[in-house]
Amino acid sequence: MEPSVSFWDCGEYIATGSKLEIGHPPGSSLYQIIAAFFSIFSFGDPTKIALMVNSLSAISSAFTILFLFWTITSLTKIAIGKEDLSDSDIIKIIGSGLVGSLAFTFTDTFWFSAVESGVYAMGMMFISMIFWLSLKWYLDDSQRSDKWIVLISYIIGLSVGVHMLVMLSIPAVVFVFLSKRDKGITDSIKKFILANLLVVFALATVFRVIFPSILKFFHWAEIFFTNSLGMPFNSGTIIAAVVIISILAFGVVYSERKEKFKLNTFFISLTFMILGFSSWLMLPIRSNAEPPINESPPNNAVELLSYYNRDQYGELNILYGPMYTAYEGGIKLDKETPYQDGFVYYQRDYKTNKYVIVEDGKDAKPVIDKKHMGFFPRMGNRSPGSIQNYKSIVPSLMKNKGDKPTFFQNVEYFLKYQVSYMYLRYFMWNFAGRQNDLQGNMDLINGDWISGISFIDEMRLGPQDNLPDSLKNNKSRNTYYFLPLMLGLLGLFYHFKSDRNRAYSVMLLFVFTGIAITVYTNNKAFEPRERDYALVGSFYTFCIWIGFGVFFLIDRAREYLNKKITSILTIVICLLAVPGILAKENWDDHDRSNRYITRDVAKNYLDSCAENAILFSLGDNDTYPLWYMQEVEGYRTDVKCVNLSLLNTDWHIDQAKRDTYEGKGIPSRIPKERYVKNKRNIIYFYDKYGIIDSLRWPLSNFMEWITSDSKETKLRSGNTQEYFSPVRKIRIPVEKENVLKHGIVSKEEAHLILDKIDINIPKKSSGIEKKDMIIFDILNELKWTRPIYFTITSGYRDEDFTYLSDYLQLEGLTYKLVPIKTDREKINFGSFGRINTDILYKNLMNFGWGNGEDPNTYLDEVSTRIISLTTRSVFLRLATALVEEGKNEKAKLVLDRCMDKAPISIYGNNIFTLGMAELYYQIDDRETGDLIMRSYADNLVQNLNYYISFDRNMFRMIFEDVRKNLTYFKTFLESIQDYNTEMHSEYDNVFKDIYDRIISKA
Repeated sequence: MEPSVSFWDCGEYIATGSKLEIGHPPGSSLYQIIAAFFSIFSFGDPTKIALMVNSLSAISSAFTILFLFWTITSLTKIAIGKEDLSDSDIIKIIGSGLVGSLAFTFTDTFWFSAVESGVYAMGMMFISMIFWLSLKWYLDDSQRSDKWIVLISYIIGLSVGVHMLVMLSIPAVVFVFLSKRDKGITDSIKKFILANLLVVFALATVFRVIFPSILKFFHWAEIFFTNSLGMPFNSGTIIAAVVIISILAFGVVYSERKEKFKLNTFFISLTFMILGFSSWLMLPIRSNAEPPINESPPNNAVELLSYYNRDQYGELNILYGPMYTAYEGGIKLDKETPYQDGFVYYQRDYKTNKYVIVEDGKDAKPVIDKKHMGFFPRMGNRSPGSIQNYKSIVPSLMKNKGDKPTFFQNVEYFLKYQVSYMYLRYFMWNFAGRQNDLQGNMDLINGDWISGISFIDEMRLGPQDNLPDSLKNNKSRNTYYFLPLMLGLLGLFYHFKSDRNRAYSVMLLFVFTGIAITVYTNNKAFEPRERDYALVGSFYTFCIWIGFGVFFLIDRAREYLNKKITSILTIVICLLAVPGILAKENWDDHDRSNRYITRDVAKNYLDSCAENAILFSLGDNDTYPLWYMQEVEGYRTDVKCVNLSLLNTDWHIDQAKRDTYEGKGIPSRIPKERYVKNKRNIIYFYDKYGIIDSLRWPLSNFMEWITSDSKETKLRSGNTQEYFSPVRKIRIPVEKENVLKHGIVSKEEAHLILDKIDINIPKKSSGIEKKDMIIFDILNELKWTRPIYFTITSGYRDEDFTYLSDYLQLEGLTYKLVPIKTDREKINFGSFGRINTDILYKNLMNFGWGNGEDPNTYLDEVSTRIISLTTRSVFLRLATALVEEGKNEKAKLVLDRCMDKAPISIYGNNIFTLGMAELYYQIDDRETGDLIMRSYADNLVQNLNYYISFDRNMFRMIFEDVRKNLTYFKTFLESIQDYNTEMHSEYDNVFKDIYDRIISKA
């Protein structure tokens, strides 16, 4: 188990859980309440809180295995079909449960979620609990058996406070109920179809009717009683709660008095479901306390509905919607009705004591031209990258010439990518084997599934016997030889043969937690990370059939040998062949003990900032670890962290303005009504006065214009009004005294400080985003009295830094904004920012490395990338600058520290190790330079020899990898020629040989 924070959402879950703060919609209230309880057992040591919250996932996962064991034993008992069980029957039942549950214990996806903080482990516990309870109800023929229905309803209500995916267990549970009422439900086509319609209806009722309707009622009541009747805020909420409680109480009492027992069970179950849902009360209660993390703040009944519906993420078009062609070359609107009304947004106005409309939604929603709408819209993402990937996956799209994808092209994409690649690939990871832990994009080398059976793997993925060390030694290269898959398939067929009704219930759980999720999430090509964690319920279900596979094998073996001995022998063989091989193969890449990479990287971000800084971050893997370090460990809380993507929302701007701990809020004076909801999402450039390319405005004038609500600052766009700027050239004044006084630039470099910063926003930019407006406002108000930083992972384009990239200074894992213009010609490696070697040396030499240098520490791709690419690049730039300054001794210390803490044996070779080798030569350490150069070249030789071993068809598929490695090889030869002619000659001959073989191959 990881002893600290992990990447992705884990930092957010630990921070919001331990302090009961508000995470991203739709929240996880119950998870947070329980996580807060677990945090108590850190006993005041903030560094142990993450361990405690991680242990919540481990304990939840342990209960999942227990419920799975009980589920398998219950189902096998039902399949036997008799009450009086012999000793051999009991052994067979227990053995089946043992193998099936232990198999799931060591599966790749489940194990991954079990050792880090997150809602999926607890969500899986609820799914397994609910399905097991349905079987308890099935096996209970007493008059009080409906108590299980009440308990299931309560747990479904609780599960909304963990993850909505838990509700996907409802269809399987309902079918269990129906199959008990009608034993022949799968024998009649009519009954079977009706039953399937009922299970879908039950899911839709709970997910899209009961819970949303409750929140809609609260939403309506709160506005009605406040605005129409003039009552105080929250009056409608209280009245709505009283009404709901009264209806439920009346229903329970009435049905009991009238002896309508089914109706009574319904009202009691509904009452307990809503009681479980009441964990959501934590959200508005804590949101009103205004904690530092308060995402899309659901601080009243009006906002809570939007939070549940995840409005900020937009609509999910599952069955009908726009295709990507609706956005190519500009959005294509319906000619007759280009816009329709959207959401109406209310906010509290404490002056009038009413909810006022801050966005009326009038003509706010574009209506897409029907020519670009269609059924089953699998290809609807508008990003250029996704559109290009759609066309590579479905080549026939290239012939469409602007026409929308056909229904069959959508189906082709669905089957080839969403089903085959984004579901079946993950399924095979867990039951056949995994190629490696590198992000896959439908290529032959990264992230696919393998089996360990060479001729099968070679047909799909090319040669497997001469893999480069980097692929062969990947800890996530796991092979199970199809053993778990085959045992599960045997169990599936046997289950349907022996007990079709319960087998179909299991199949419903399998489908709804697998393919149905794939349909609902509608994955774009390609995702930024692997999404197997969302499908873990499907893999859990398949392990039920692994248990039945054991059941089947015991039955077959007992036809020939002694029953008891055969049962035990079969169980032992199955334990070794399935859970045994899963545990053996998966252990090294799921053992996260002693790994502190994420924690130390976040610490390095913060330590790269001066005191009282404002730090802008961008993605999950810089923002969430920062939240963890400040909220949980209380580290460097003087730094005000602001997320750039969230800064496009009004609520994050509000929170950025507030002081948190020792961190001062951002100094913005723009009133909320100027940026509320979608107002000023984009401020367009428009040459209304003919001055856009000739006039440069001072920043204060620019801000005055773009934040004004006067008619002159608006343009009509269709039926809506947009804000614009008539200039795109801005001048930011520089208060030199403040710059020096507050240490933004050292006194030694005072002569480099500019009097002004001129920004020229390029013509290709149609406008600036809301976040840019806020950053300009900060600069306008701050007047260089506080340092401003960007994480170096904030982007790679000028616009990612609000067109300030020429005025950055690299200080570690951050860029500081300084009034000194950077000489771009002196910067290599695709970076930004000038360097002050004294500051950068001090920061880098104090970096933490999270035990990443230990070969026993498992590093996933994200952990490896942040060190091998991001951190190495910074060390290389510092060492280069030191060599240029003639400080060779310090340069060697920097290089040695990087090579010691980020060794090639763990993090591999790349362009940055090549650069380090060159520097070693320059400081007369030829031995180390030779070692790195030879290691670098040998790695390329391995890669290229491997690529050449592919057949011609597959070789074409990997040619981009071949081209890259040839380019790297040429770069190596150009580099080594200046330092070691003998090595150059040796590898030049190798290169020519490889190149000739590639030419003959192509």
